[in-house]
Amino acid sequence: MPEHEDTPLSDLSRIERWIIQVSKAERTHHKFVLSIPGIRWYGLLALILLLLYFLFIGKLLLAGNSPQSYWVAMLLGIGITLACLFALVKAILTFVPKHRQQMETLYRETVEQDTQHIHRLTQSMVERQEQQHSLYYQARNKRGS
Repeated sequence: MPEHEDTPLSDLSRIERWIIQVSKAERTHHKFVLSIPGIRWYGLLALILLLLYFLFIGKLLLAGNSPQSYWVAMLLGIGITLACLFALVKAILTFVPKHRQQMETLYRETVEQDTQHIHRLTQSMVERQEQQHSLYYQARNKRGS
């Protein structure tokens, strides 16, 4: 068993590695949301509908009060709302289970690493204690002889 594994410095490096793993998981969260199939299309659709909505609102303001413009503006508003809702629902339904699975995997790996580290520490402590006992008994036997 290497002596350096149970020093406080190795504990710090283990903690640093864990922090790096967690920060990587947080960074992949943003990439993951954009990689959801369809989320970009719903977002693009919402942006196009929003642009059309503002164009028609501008036309409505310039053209005056025509009932046809009100209906077009209202339908575009409903389309934008539905596109945003679809994107949100798709993101939630896709992201939450995968994110939970990623975090559970990370947690499991961390617990496993901690358990192994504690086992190594305990084992090295027991080995040192046995070594100290054997040295003590050897020294005592030499004095007794």
